[in-house]
Amino acid sequence: MYKSSKSTQDGIGFVAASPDTNFHETVRGLGDRLSLPFLGGTTLGNPFDASGEAFGSSIGLLDRKGVRSAVVLSDPVAVDRDNSVELANELHSRAVRDLGVDPKLFIIFVPITPNLFADHLITALYAAAGSVPVFGGMVSDDFNAGRSSVFFDGECHSDRIALAALGGDIDPVFAVGLELTYPSKYSPIITDGGGNVIRRVDDMIFAEFLKKYDIDASAIEEFPVSIRLSDPRDADGGHAFIADLVKLEPDGSGVFAHTVRPGAAVTLSCLTRENIENSARGCIDRLRMRMREKEEAGREFGMIFAASCVARYFVIAREQRNVEAELLAKGLPEGLPTFGMFAFAEYSPAHAPDGTRANAIHSQTLALCAF
Repeated sequence: MYKSSKSTQDGIGFVAASPDTNFHETVRGLGDRLSLPFLGGTTLGNPFDASGEAFGSSIGLLDRKGVRSAVVLSDPVAVDRDNSVELANELHSRAVRDLGVDPKLFIIFVPITPNLFADHLITALYAAAGSVPVFGGMVSDDFNAGRSSVFFDGECHSDRIALAALGGDIDPVFAVGLELTYPSKYSPIITDGGGNVIRRVDDMIFAEFLKKYDIDASAIEEFPVSIRLSDPRDADGGHAFIADLVKLEPDGSGVFAHTVRPGAAVTLSCLTRENIENSARGCIDRLRMRMREKEEAGREFGMIFAASCVARYFVIAREQRNVEAELLAKGLPEGLPTFGMFAFAEYSPAHAPDGTRANAIHSQTLALCAF
């Protein structure tokens, strides 16, 4: 059955922990010590905070009077295209009911399960939330089954979704950073593929297509390769606009994190340390600008939530340092708590050139939320 934490007007807590730690004990201990409701999840590599340091676990606390929060844990999930709307509506209605006031922000942690159509669920939650922003991510692990867990008030779950609703004295701002290198100057066509496997692009074996642009697919953990869909309707369900290359098969086919259809026009993209740094700087600058606009009107911020893509982790981990955490430490107000994790997908409002914003699903981004 659904579970709810006790609604509070004092804030909320977040926790991320590496699967390499004894995270069950970490989370159980927090449940005994914290008076605030808290949620979170596992994260590939070590989570980080604004000190620039990486730890086995990271805790972020928004301990402020007047910030009301309520946290809801779903039943074990088996989400498909048909029931994702029902599940999203149930999560949303329970969280809003327990909150007791109009929500101003939803934060969600989603596990990785074979039977979870996460994109459909998140899109359904966006529809249920209306104009209320949704932030969060799909929790990551070390690619071993059963090591992806969502945390909820001292418990660990590999098959449930945790959703927090926040209201009261809170006015969140957001920024999303994405900058990629595009080896190809045109949009080739997938000429042979099925599901999430691409066998040929422009009638060329996928591995040979990569070599054409001097891309070594055997090194995708060092330089993650993706395809950017030129039309979102080319993605499964119309949600994902970037599909990450997971592995290269012996026959030269590429296995991707999202399904695409033959005939889709795509553009290759690669992450590098340089474009990760550039996008992080730009993201932090935009967040700080939006924070200052609120601060000039008397708003105070209590914490920063940073969700970074695991594809970025693969690049920056090679140097045994988290350049994004270091940039956060330099670019944000000193003493402002920052909670950070690596996610398989990032959920955050995206800003259009005209200043409007809409909830969106991202990949390969650094997403920031100040509240």
